[in-house]
Amino acid sequence: MTEHLPEPGYEPPRLPQREPRYLKPRWRKVGRIIWIVMFSLLGVVTLAIVAALVWLHTGRGAAELGQYVTNEARTAIQGDLRVGAIHVSGFLQICVDGVDLRDPDGHRVLNADRACVRLQPLALKAHRVVITEAQLERPWIEIAKVPGTGETTLQRAIKPRKPPQPGGGPFEWKVDVRNLVLRGGSVTVRPELGADATLALRDLNVTDAHARYAADSAAAALGLSAQLSAPGEAPVAVDLDATLEGAGATGTVALKSFRAKLGESGLVANGSWDIARRAGEIRVRQLVVRPEDVAVIAGKSPLAAALRGELDVKSDGKTAGVDLRLEAGGGRIGAKLTATLEKAPVWDVQLTADAVDPAALSNRAPKGEVTARLSLHGKGTPRFDEHGVVGEQEFALHVGPARLDRVGPVVADVKAILVRRYAIVRAFTATALGLEIKAHGAAAYDEVSLDLDVRASDLAHFGRAVGATLRQPSLPIGGSARLAARVTGSPTSPNASVSLRAPKLLWGGTVSADGLTVNGTLHGPLKRPDGSLRLSAQRLSASAIDLGAPRVEMTLQWPLARLRIDAAVAGGVLQLAGDAKINEDKDGLTLSNFLVAYPGNVLHLARDANVHFRNAVVLEPIELVGDHGSVRLQAQIQPPPGRVDAAAPVRDAEGPGTSRRAGSERGHGRTARDPGLRCARRRPRRGSAAGRRSCHRRARSCPPPPRRLADRWLGGRRRDRPRRFSG
Repeated sequence: MTEHLPEPGYEPPRLPQREPRYLKPRWRKVGRIIWIVMFSLLGVVTLAIVAALVWLHTGRGAAELGQYVTNEARTAIQGDLRVGAIHVSGFLQICVDGVDLRDPDGHRVLNADRACVRLQPLALKAHRVVITEAQLERPWIEIAKVPGTGETTLQRAIKPRKPPQPGGGPFEWKVDVRNLVLRGGSVTVRPELGADATLALRDLNVTDAHARYAADSAAAALGLSAQLSAPGEAPVAVDLDATLEGAGATGTVALKSFRAKLGESGLVANGSWDIARRAGEIRVRQLVVRPEDVAVIAGKSPLAAALRGELDVKSDGKTAGVDLRLEAGGGRIGAKLTATLEKAPVWDVQLTADAVDPAALSNRAPKGEVTARLSLHGKGTPRFDEHGVVGEQEFALHVGPARLDRVGPVVADVKAILVRRYAIVRAFTATALGLEIKAHGAAAYDEVSLDLDVRASDLAHFGRAVGATLRQPSLPIGGSARLAARVTGSPTSPNASVSLRAPKLLWGGTVSADGLTVNGTLHGPLKRPDGSLRLSAQRLSASAIDLGAPRVEMTLQWPLARLRIDAAVAGGVLQLAGDAKINEDKDGLTLSNFLVAYPGNVLHLARDANVHFRNAVVLEPIELVGDHGSVRLQAQIQPPPGRVDAAAPVRDAEGPGTSRRAGSERGHGRTARDPGLRCARRRPRRGSAAGRRSCHRRARSCPPPPRRLADRWLGGRRRDRPRRFSG
């Protein structure tokens, strides 16, 4: 068997196999395209910016930019904004000369010599204003209330033409000012156009200021210094750093730091407050109030010394509180207020004073040391109207221990409640000014019903206390008294039933009364009261003239008081009746229509006469005319042991035409027919008349006059010889 080999075949040569080609991913192609496009756009933008800068540096470009900015502002606000020349320099630094803003009526609100900003113009299309640097030279701002409206010129000038969207601010734009500098500014606030300024600042400078505003956030930081020029002169400085997160009505304010200073007074504050929840905490430290700085604002400071202290305001959204702590007058003053944040809040006020000298707080207060506590509780917000206050409140006051110079110890306890309009006085006791006072009843703005009991064991102490309180000389009063009164009607026109008892009463050394009693009623306006009073005394003397035990009835019909006086003097009853009113000098009375009756004699006042109660009783010429003659009396009565100087010219009916004027006769060692007059004969002075009579009246020792007045005063001598009395 034969093995056959395979026949050889032809195979074409095989080509070497190539590896598959790696394809690049498509994203790389896209990225390359994007980069090419971005660089192209960047080149275009760069070219546009360069072209814009070149265009802005031209006069036409600057003018069109100013026109664009002005038009945008005018379309946003109702005011009239005007700008002068615009200058562009550097990289987007724009300066405007002659900035002027007016309200719709043309009243100027703002004016500045020059305003320069460095801004980002591309942000304007997105309603964003980004100012990297701003300078304002010599700005002038005036804010005044427009008559007939409730708005100011500034409010009307920046009022938006379109109502803002909910949650937005006055503008829909976002503003970012990163560096603001203001130099040489002035601000004036007036209550009305053309009126005097209530607040004015000059030399106003602002440095290191930056601000950010948007509809949902805001921030501000600045340092301000100025000179206050109205209402007074004082340096002013303010440093502020605060932020707002959220809308203006619902956001959270973070007060990082706040420092204010007026003269040597000032404060430092920080804290945060959630406006929507009404919760947060504000802390005030380094609080200083000096009298001279208060006088700058108020014209006259009620403080006599500086106040220093702290203040905290806290709220958790349900209950809010204020805690004030002061050091003043050598002691401490505290005030705490707490209130619930409800529609009808429940509130409480606690005021305390611990060992405080009132004279250190007020120039008009007496020196001393006072400890007191005042508590007020209530529900709802007190409402005030033309008829007073309406609410539900409880009031309690305790004063003591307290002692004041020339006043003495002071103790007081008062408890009262207010129901609607009526204040019900549950208890009122006070010992002050030398008085012990008790009262109870009810009172309102237009109605009162009170029982009052006042006791003065030492009226001299009361007079000194009143003088110390009013910073005037002490009242010249002495003795003791008790007053009981029932007061009804209205506070401005009350009806009062009064009863006064004074075992001993002294006034200025001229009036002395024992067993004085006054009863009666008074009614009508306080400045024009009417009524009737009955006065009696066991003994009454005026300037050492003993009036016995007089009885006085007075009917008051403002401005006249009708008087009737019955005085039991030696020899009978002296009766006086007539009208009296306060004189023009406000220091005495004007007498009219007076009758003087003594047994067998009736005299009437010929013309009105004045009596002045000064350091002495001054009796201006009084002419009394009767059937038996006339008397013209003029006197000045000093308090005992002072002098009594009187001149009494007499005209007798039996000798018509004979006038008794002051004579010139002098005597020595002789006693006149009038036993109540003691005369001394002396040599006549050189150059005087033939003689002169100088007489001294003995107090409380005058015997009764004879039946006829002419015989009484002429003493049986020739009727053409008058008398002058002094002593």
